[in-house]
Amino acid sequence: MSESLRGLWASLSETKVRHVPGWAARNITPGRLGTIGSGLSTQYARKYFHKGKGTPVAHVMIALGLIGYAVEYSHLKGQDGGDAAGGGGGGVVC
Repeated sequence: MSESLRGLWASLSETKVRHVPGWAARNITPGRLGTIGSGLSTQYARKYFHKGKGTPVAHVMIALGLIGYAVEYSHLKGQDGGDAAGGGGGGVVC
């Protein structure tokens, strides 16, 4: 981990949860965000890709599953609980 990331992490670890939004506003700038992303991606590549592991595939699958769930959550929550065959009223009628 680079020195700037260590300092940022140390600063965050000392911050109380209720103060995290203010900490983020002070410490996370567009320029620093690029530096953080670059450092994290380099560390990830060094740890997984350069060793030939299949773990990145699992990480992509998990991330896509979580994103898909987050996108569909409001739709899933809004269903009126029709029958088990999906008769909640939103299906295609042939």
